[in-house]
Parts: sequence; structure tokens; C-alpha cells
Amino acid sequence: MQAMRWLRIVSGLVFLFFLGHTAAVLIPQPSSGPAEDAAVRGMKDFHFNAMGADRTLWNFWDGFNYTLSVLLLTLAAVAWQLGRGARRDSMLVRPLVATLCLGLLGTAVLCWKYFFTCRRPSRRLPPPGRFSLGCRSGAAPRHRLRFQEVGMLLKRAAILGMVTLALAALASAAEEKPKPIETFTCFGAQMERGRAGVIEFTIYRWSTDAEREKLLTTLQEFGRDKLIDELMKIRPVVGYMRTPNSIGYDLYYARNNPLPDGGRQVVMATNRRVAIGEAATAQRSMQYQLTVIELRVDKDGKGEGKMVPAAKISWDATKKAIEIENYRALPIDLINVQAKKP
Repeated sequence: MQAMRWLRIVSGLVFLFFLGHTAAVLIPQPSSGPAEDAAVRGMKDFHFNAMGADRTLWNFWDGFNYTLSVLLLTLAAVAWQLGRGARRDSMLVRPLVATLCLGLLGTAVLCWKYFFTCRRPSRRLPPPGRFSLGCRSGAAPRHRLRFQEVGMLLKRAAILGMVTLALAALASAAEEKPKPIETFTCFGAQMERGRAGVIEFTIYRWSTDAEREKLLTTLQEFGRDKLIDELMKIRPVVGYMRTPNSIGYDLYYARNNPLPDGGRQVVMATNRRVAIGEAATAQRSMQYQLTVIELRVDKDGKGEGKMVPAAKISWDATKKAIEIENYRALPIDLINVQAKKP
């Protein structure tokens, strides 16, 4: 199962945890006896100064409960979005998934230690202020004990499930990388913006003829939008590119075309990263969702190339050829290209 599916399941479990926790906070529960009543009364009666405001322990109890509900809902949304990101750019989400795993693991340890662990049954009533959720008490009704015990078991299972699935997502997202068959390093210069830096392209495999024909047919019959969707479905990815300000982007297409003089033309493509504000406002740049790279190297593996970071691709039926339009006036010049095989 892909990392996206694991993360979606984690998101669902966290959302169920949010629903259960919030319901327990909002729905009144019957008292377990005088000891619990005394503890609650003491929390409400004890006032203290908190940064200039008069507060009680009960205010903090409620505040922490509602804060946890908000955080759980936020975590569920983040896990869902990470699932979508894992499909598009697995390398980018790996450190985020690792952080999610550590957070869920820490949550599981704390919940197990302070909330879900049930001590030995005691015949004596706990003193005021010391009562534990889900633990047996001589004053609690029998049906309430069973309800709490079942609830504790379900919460334990939910916590363990979240951690297990998050670890599975991490393992899936951080699966062993295939060995690269070739690496291209070069110096990229964008004269229009005055930016420059080292760019690296790592190739795991070359795109097959079947993949090329499928993409070409999709462009001819359905247009560029479907082409982008079809491009991102290619698995396994053919490699990745790393720029100075990123940890890496997956490459979905790479072709190695021999030239008559003994050199090669290398064509690569990936989807362009779209900002949230750009997508929300439907700017004209949304038509330019492809990043295209072309390298020309000689028989010694040296050469130059161009990269169009925001390209619009279309099919000219009259010329029967692919047309690529650059969003900006000038592409990125790739100089001092050096090919290296392991």
C-alpha cells in the first residue's frame, strides 16, 4: 500500500480520536461518587492569578480539553494533506512524515502513561483530587466501570493504530531508493531574475517507449491538463532534480536520445509546484504547470542545456509536433553540464 493510503487512514483515525475526545468533553458524564464530586468542586473553587486574569483549575481543565480537540482536528487535516503530497512528491514529504511519526509516538507514550493505564482495583475510595479515568472504584456503578473499561481499550487501540500506520507510512515514503544509473550536474543561471546555483539531475531509469506513447496520445486526445495528471501517475518515478533551495523534486519523464555525432539529447519533465494563492485566484500561470529540461552532452559527457520551469505544452495538429511555450521571456541556462555514471 502506498504512503498516501497509509496517511489517509492515519488521518481518519486521528479524526475519530478527535470526535471521541470532543464528545467526552461536551457530553455530561454521571458522577462516580463523592470523591469525584469533591475533586471537581475543589478545581472550581480554587482561584489563582494567571498572567493578570483570575482563573481556576477547572478553567485550565476545560481550556486544555478544547485545545486538544483543535490540535487533533488540525493533525487530521495535516495527515490528509501529507497523503496528497506523498503522491506528488514523496521526497519532499519524507521529513514531514517522520515528524508526524515522532509526534504520534510521543502522544501514544504520554496517553498510555497518564490516561489509559488502569491501576489495580482498590476497595478504598481515592482521596479528593486523585481519581483516574477508567480505573475501578468502589463507589462507581458497575455499568459505568464496564463502559469506561471498554472506552479505554478502544482508545488504546486507536493510539496504537495511529502509531503503527504512521510508521508504515514512513517506511513506505522512505523506501530504499533505487540506484541511479546516471547523474547530471550543472550550473543554472536565470538572467531575467539574477539567480544562479548548482542543479543536479539524478536518473534512476529511462522512460519506456510505451510511457512516451501514452503521454503523447493523452496530449493529442485530451489536452495538457490530462497530460499532467497522466504524467504524475507514472511509477516508479524516473529520478529527481535538486535545486539550491529545495530538497528534491521527483522526475516523471526522462528520455536519452542518441545524436549522429556521438552525443546525446536528454529530455526530462516534471510537474511545476503551484502555490496555494496562485491556485485559488486561477492566475494565468496555472496554464503553465510543466517543468521541461533539455540537455545536450557530447561523447565525453560534457555540454549545456535549457530548463523551462513554467511551460505550457500543446499539440499542433497541423505541424504534427509538440509546442512548448515558456511563461517567462527567458529560460534558465544550464552551463557546465557534466554527466557521471556510477
